[in-house]
Amino acid sequence: MKKFIVAAAAIVAALAATVAPAQASSGSDELWDYRPASISGTYTPVVGNFAGDPSDDILWYAPGTGVDTLWTGAEASRGTDAFGKVPLRINGTYTPIVGDFAGDGYDDILWYAPGPAPDYLWVSVAGGATPFESRSMSVSGTYRPVKLADRRYVARDGVDGKDDIFWYAPGSAPDSVWHFSDTGDGTRTSVNAKLTATVTPVVGDWNGDQLEDLVLYGPGGTSDAKWLANPDGTFQRSPLSINGTYQPATVLGDPTAPDATRYDAILWYGGAAGAENYWRSTGTSFTSVYVEQSPVDAAPFTFLPGTALLYTANPDPEGVFLDGPDGAFFANASDTHAVDSGFRPLIGDFDWDGFPDVFWYGPGSRVDQLWYFSSSAPSPGATGWRSALRPTPREVASR
Repeated sequence: MKKFIVAAAAIVAALAATVAPAQASSGSDELWDYRPASISGTYTPVVGNFAGDPSDDILWYAPGTGVDTLWTGAEASRGTDAFGKVPLRINGTYTPIVGDFAGDGYDDILWYAPGPAPDYLWVSVAGGATPFESRSMSVSGTYRPVKLADRRYVARDGVDGKDDIFWYAPGSAPDSVWHFSDTGDGTRTSVNAKLTATVTPVVGDWNGDQLEDLVLYGPGGTSDAKWLANPDGTFQRSPLSINGTYQPATVLGDPTAPDATRYDAILWYGGAAGAENYWRSTGTSFTSVYVEQSPVDAAPFTFLPGTALLYTANPDPEGVFLDGPDGAFFANASDTHAVDSGFRPLIGDFDWDGFPDVFWYGPGSRVDQLWYFSSSAPSPGATGWRSALRPTPREVASR
């Protein structure tokens, strides 16, 4: 992944820009290629690389007995018509967990039903007659599951490392990690991961070993902790002190960098009513970096390496947080389009150009939007944060 260098003057200029009301029309600028979309339904959308093409896909899951459809992205193709449409039948109410838990390196889905109801693992079958093979699973409990990715993507004995699941139950209920076998056969070992506090897990690679770790954040004065993942599903635990009430978002690092920028970081987002904080990792600890207060209230989402996408959920422009060598800043994500309340940003590389795109999905009859990140080279006079961005290397982004 590439780190992004953004000039402070360009950020100030971007923050001063204004945007038009939300639109669903086609168009493009040096930031985005905008495409209209219309889903017209209420779904729990699931994003992953399921179907054998390197582009990301969207599974439109309708909890209960509704109609479910897999939209398969296509390399170098854009717009809703570019997606292949595969009908599926799920039948049930689940919490879907996406990760590479078994099989050939593509994303799988664990359909988790809280409580005693049966659970299922759908293993991706690239090029098969159907996109998934269903296997019975048994979780038996009520949890807030968290996927912990193995990002090493290095074939050991010809097999990629598999992701794990942290089964977190707030309070005193037992917690554990399902450590999936790197052989890809779908077997797993359950590892005790006792946690007695009620926290918000923040996932990222804090020490650069390409295994995702945890920061366990307790809002306000609750005790916090850092858990560094070991290859066997256990953790090295140490205390932290965060102190404050935030919406945390992981800011991806550059795993190819020779310095500390290869580590993931954390944006502690307080919004317009509170102060922001930004933690960069040194590999062994975190250092706090000054960041100006955000001008808007928003929900932060992990985006390009070195950035976070900020969804304002109102007529204000969507924002972006940027980590550069001269500090950390906020800017407008778009100067021409905005997204109103009630939407959910689905982030994935749907056309496989190395940049993540955003499908703004609004349940029901809302008008959806599909923003493809512009992968063309900026013009010589380009300004703003787009002028410095480079794509995510494919050998890192793919499995």
